[in-house]
Amino acid sequence: MTAHHNFDNAYNGPILDSNFKNESFNLVFTLGVLIHINPDQLLEHMAKIYGYSKKYILIGEYFNRTPISIEYQGKKEKLFKRDFGKFLLRTLTSNCLIMVFFGGIFTMVQASMM
Repeated sequence: MTAHHNFDNAYNGPILDSNFKNESFNLVFTLGVLIHINPDQLLEHMAKIYGYSKKYILIGEYFNRTPISIEYQGKKEKLFKRDFGKFLLRTLTSNCLIMVFFGGIFTMVQASMM
């Protein structure tokens, strides 16, 4: 998408290679990306997402109550399902965020915004 449109503040690439200032964006989102991140690297990726957001984080990923790995296009260890919202809450947030659930998509919003 960013190859065809001019988005001044859009980034298309590996998040670990990105270098924005913390709280650079009102909304940081991921749709169908975190499911392909190896669980050993998930915290590092989500820490970038959390740090870049000053208001909202939207996570649209496959959901499973317990972390599991699923074969993807004939390859193992390429697709991971879990409760990404719970993972974010338990590892990176303080009391400043709450979780809102909308049919499989987790949205993180500042408590002061509610």
